[in-house]
Amino acid sequence: MRWPGAKKKTETPAAATSQQAQAQARAIDDFWTWWADTRPAIQAALADGDSGTHGTALTEAVRRIHPGLQWELSRRRDGSQSSSQGPDVFELTVTPGGHAEARSAAARWLLAAPPDTDGWQFHATRQPDPAALSRRLVHGPAETGIVLARTTVTITQDEQVPRLHLTVRNEQFEDLDDATAAAYLALDWALGEADVQRWIGNVTATAKPADRTGDRATDRTGENNTVPIAELPAAVAAFAEKHPRAYALVSAQVRGMPLTAIIQTPISPVDHPLLDDHIAVTVPYTTMNASRLQTGQSAQRMNDFDQALADLVGPDGQLLVAVSCDGQRVFHYYTDPHTDVAARIGAWQHGWPEGTVTIHTEHDPAWSAVQPFLF
Repeated sequence: MRWPGAKKKTETPAAATSQQAQAQARAIDDFWTWWADTRPAIQAALADGDSGTHGTALTEAVRRIHPGLQWELSRRRDGSQSSSQGPDVFELTVTPGGHAEARSAAARWLLAAPPDTDGWQFHATRQPDPAALSRRLVHGPAETGIVLARTTVTITQDEQVPRLHLTVRNEQFEDLDDATAAAYLALDWALGEADVQRWIGNVTATAKPADRTGDRATDRTGENNTVPIAELPAAVAAFAEKHPRAYALVSAQVRGMPLTAIIQTPISPVDHPLLDDHIAVTVPYTTMNASRLQTGQSAQRMNDFDQALADLVGPDGQLLVAVSCDGQRVFHYYTDPHTDVAARIGAWQHGWPEGTVTIHTEHDPAWSAVQPFLF
């Protein structure tokens, strides 16, 4: 396990962050003003099967919010209707497309959506589209399209993280230059982008069929099994049910020193898309055991400090990891940079009596400082 924070990152000054936030807010307001004027024409084109006429203008409006954002337009029948002739539902998805820097921009765009959507649905991540799995995926040189219904998925359960590691199999992947990209598209359609980020770990794409004997074996990370891709959502739902949100206690060795960490798991940036800033609060302690972990009065004081810090942060952040090692405890919070939470922590008169408390803030939308613990 690598010690979090060992990798140096660039800090973003508060003034620059504030200016960026204001510019992004203006771009979001401009988008929804433009959308109100343009939506009828987009809807008419989409009803005629044309999703590309306004593509250039839509791309420009979205990328003014953040250059990493991607968009998708879709039209489908309302599945809530008992009749197959339900009304059309039009959807606009603005997604970060796997780019951590753009995740909060997509979330803020969605939060600013008008309450009266005129029959439209808006999303900040790709939604599941099981019907797409019955179609052909035209991707790269495979001009005839990949028959997605032939796709199978070998699942390896990793109970410790927890994540599902997948091998996505389709014999037509052999014709592709980038089969992994096609596999991720299929997974997004099967599960939705959020569940892919929340529950899926390593993804391998292959044209090789499953070895039925080997894929039913058990390895050190859990059970393997191979299912049609249409059955993957049920497998993920069953795995998720076994892993409710909780804090876990983990022990390890770092540079020869014992370490204990309390980790919120399972958790992913997709669950808290506005939390782009990492605030590490380092607290020394003086009462400790032979392993240099806090005990006695220091442990009692640390519990009080922990609760007071949580109350101070409130809804503007989440404690993801708290690490004790070698005479100090580090609280790893992720916070919303559009709030004053960093200033509140910086001005906090905590009165800690056992040494100097240090506070380090950095912009870290990928949550890289805590990845060794969470992923």
